[in-house]
Amino acid sequence: MKKFLILLALLFSLNVSNASFVLSKEKASTAQNEKAASVLTEKNVANEAQNSAAKALQERALMEKVVKMSVKDYEALSGKKMNFTERLAFKLTKKRFEKKLKMGDGSSSSGFNIGGFALGFFLGLIGVLIAYVFIKDDNLRKWAWIGVGTIVAIALLATIL
Repeated sequence: MKKFLILLALLFSLNVSNASFVLSKEKASTAQNEKAASVLTEKNVANEAQNSAAKALQERALMEKVVKMSVKDYEALSGKKMNFTERLAFKLTKKRFEKKLKMGDGSSSSGFNIGGFALGFFLGLIGVLIAYVFIKDDNLRKWAWIGVGTIVAIALLATIL
């Protein structure tokens, strides 16, 4: 029993001493890495900005290609026939890319839209109809509906009280 405990203590001490030795190596290597990283970050700041702009352009070009592509075109490109769920996923991805491209073009604004709210608030459903017929901005349409909802909520509160 004593021999087993001595052997266990010896193995434990070797394991601990080996671990402490590895830590000291890691500390030295991390100090060198930090110095190298600080030098590289100054040089890479300008490169990262250029790379991110180029990457955004590449992603936009890829999205435009996918939006123009049909399911059969994608099957020919990939070389395999797609099943129903894969075709559905491809079509959903196309729709998502179309929305992202549309938002990137600036055709849809964001935030509060006083014109849309006023159309819905003062003209009601006729204002929403005007927004859908004559205006392409989705945000304005959304705020027209919010204006209608606000006037309906006010009318309901007035009748209750």
